[in-house]
Amino acid sequence: MAFTIAITGELRAIIAELVSRWQCSDIVIPASSDLIVERVARAATTARVHGASSCLVPAAAGSYFAGLPFRIALQPQAAERLAYIADALGDPASALAAVLVVRQFAQALARESFFYQRYVEALRRQWPQLHAKALAALAADDLKLNGFLIAGVAELLNLLPPDFGVITHAGLWRPDHVREAQLASVFDWDAVSFDPLAAAPARERTIAGIIDREHWILVTNEPREDLADVLRAQVQASLRGVTHYVYAPDGPQRLVSPHQQLALLPSAQFNDLRSQYLNAAIRPGGAKASLAGQYVAVLVGGVIIGAYALSFDPQLCTIADGQVEPPSVYLLSDFAVGPTDEPRLSKLVVMAALSREAQLLAERRLAQRWRSVVTTAFAKHPVSMKYRGLLNLIGRAQVESADFEGGTGYKLTYGGPLGRHTLAESLALWTLHHQRH
Repeated sequence: MAFTIAITGELRAIIAELVSRWQCSDIVIPASSDLIVERVARAATTARVHGASSCLVPAAAGSYFAGLPFRIALQPQAAERLAYIADALGDPASALAAVLVVRQFAQALARESFFYQRYVEALRRQWPQLHAKALAALAADDLKLNGFLIAGVAELLNLLPPDFGVITHAGLWRPDHVREAQLASVFDWDAVSFDPLAAAPARERTIAGIIDREHWILVTNEPREDLADVLRAQVQASLRGVTHYVYAPDGPQRLVSPHQQLALLPSAQFNDLRSQYLNAAIRPGGAKASLAGQYVAVLVGGVIIGAYALSFDPQLCTIADGQVEPPSVYLLSDFAVGPTDEPRLSKLVVMAALSREAQLLAERRLAQRWRSVVTTAFAKHPVSMKYRGLLNLIGRAQVESADFEGGTGYKLTYGGPLGRHTLAESLALWTLHHQRH
């Protein structure tokens, strides 16, 4: 079904695990988000599942899957311009398919500028194909709901019996008023008035009404100290993803954090990344690049956040003999992608290069053990903040170069052990001490 997924797969799995333990006859989902949670509850339990929303798309979909009537027509001001849509609003399935298609063009249909008229004309030309595709998807969808109520969250809670289970995401309580207004300029339907819960006291009263039950799940995007003892899960599927806090009276505790991994790169891809993201003030490696023995991309949540290159050249690997445990590998280059709102992202790349997984990757390259890593940094200041706390400063010399502002800077030699932490442990440490957002 062509609905936008607003709740991550990891969050859905946690909700399903909690709901599967419930012993109740009915479950209600206020502020339905495209019926995602309804599907989770339906698959995880034999209880009767009901949805509720005050927004057009979930209201039309919920009514359809619950087998309830839903009145919808074109607005008088749109009837002539969109007459081809009116023919699709008689049959329930056809009407829902029409709503799903129009939702994708709502912004253009609500405006009359020349720019948006091109989209409106494209919708008119492609309407038969788009509508048929949406209708076919609905025909293949086997979701069945036991009921659906068009109501706001606060109004719904006042109507529910106390033994009904409730699942809701507080981040979905306030509808997208812009999108609803755009759809309202096209469709006439029996919308209801409701409390948008914009004021904090109203939200707190609503939360109190939810947790005053035997079975409930409340998901928020901000931690709540008053519910700390019933926190069941913290979910952040990607490094830049929203964090979800899942509260429930009982159930297992789970932590979902971004997954970090390493991936070998061909030299050409590494050089492309280096050219794009390496600090412009750092002179390219030139001939040294040929000494690199391994190019590695660092990924978090499937997204490249940086890369590093290792060299196995004996002259470089032995520059700190006697000061680090041999044998050592040379960290030839490391950098983070940018621009980013995480100023210490480069530190995470270095931590990945020092990880147990990076050590194993390097050892497989030449079938040889590597105990330590050494590297050289050129900096304006007598320490490198990127390596500070991760590697030991084992050599420092003041040098003159046109690359430094003022003509002088420092050549810094760092070294330290490999494999003290796994990638997962490194990411957890970086998140705790260095992540800003």
